[in-house]
Amino acid sequence: AAAMTLFLGNFTNKVDRKGRVSLPAAFRDALEGQSRKSVVLFPSIRTPDAIEGWRYDGIADLNRQLGSLNLFSDELDAFASAIFAHAVEAAVDNDGRILLAPELRASAGIELDDGAAFVGAGTWFLIWQPARFEAQKAEMIEKARAQLRRGASISLSGRRGANDTSGGA
Repeated sequence: AAAMTLFLGNFTNKVDRKGRVSLPAAFRDALEGQSRKSVVLFPSIRTPDAIEGWRYDGIADLNRQLGSLNLFSDELDAFASAIFAHAVEAAVDNDGRILLAPELRASAGIELDDGAAFVGAGTWFLIWQPARFEAQKAEMIEKARAQLRRGASISLSGRRGANDTSGGA
């Protein structure tokens, strides 16, 4: 299987009068090799005021993972309601654009003739109203630094955490 291309970087593109916006070229490249030329968008449950975007195949994988939860569990109900009930599949047109549905734009405060800031997050991405993203950027970096100071570690392919000083092999 080909390696999955990640959603990296941040790009701001204009939203036109019909609610269409160009998906950044780097993000379009990350869709290569998937079953559908589209992204799935929904109001982010992790990041208020942003839209979360996934490859269609990524959402299908998430659905399979949720299938491991108890069919009658509160967790499954919560995730299914928060994600799938509000999700919109946005096809990428021949000009590389996607349509940001009105309810999604409203959830993120994005107006027509405004910009949309696409922010890579690895296997998914966020779409922000640009001024909101700029206001949050420094806070996000500070939160990550605070987590590292509190002892959070990032494990890379089974290697020791980034702040592990035990020196073991």
